Amino acid sequence: MKTKLMILSIAALMLVAMASCKSNEANYRKAYETTKQAIKNKSQTDPEILAKMEAEKRGREAVVGGDSIRVKTEFLTLVDGQNGEHIAHDYGVCVGMFKQIFNARMQRDRLKKRGNDAYIVKNNDGDHYVIMKGFDDVNDAAAYLKTLSTGEKLPIEPFILSVGKY
Repeated sequence: MKTKLMILSIAALMLVAMASCKSNEANYRKAYETTKQAIKNKSQTDPEILAKMEAEKRGREAVVGGDSIRVKTEFLTLVDGQNGEHIAHDYGVCVGMFKQIFNARMQRDRLKKRGNDAYIVKNNDGDHYVIMKGFDDVNDAAAYLKTLSTGEKLPIEPFILSVGKY
């Protein structure tokens, strides 16, 4: 008899515990209010700091021949496509950015078939950049970027990718 009573009381406790863990409107409302407050706090961040964060995300602008050109600096490693074990140039005209290496290689191969010196580099976040041509000087890269013609539709707006130094 005691065993039956003990089993019944354990079962009753388990039912109460399981019922209290269910998702209900109060839980959803609390999560919604917490998210809403987090968004509100983010919008209260200092506008100067937000502007700096956005500028860093976009990259800096270099003025070359009266035109402003987007230059983004990343710490990069060579994936494939260039001679040697390291990136030979400090600046590259980037014409593609992909998460998967397969897609980057497909674009690189299409560019190479058209006679371009394309290669692939990767940043620490796993983004693969297709570089159409590398340069040692940002002015040369900007001049090339202004006259760029790939013969195909590009997945991104071309920009200059600068190799970050450790």
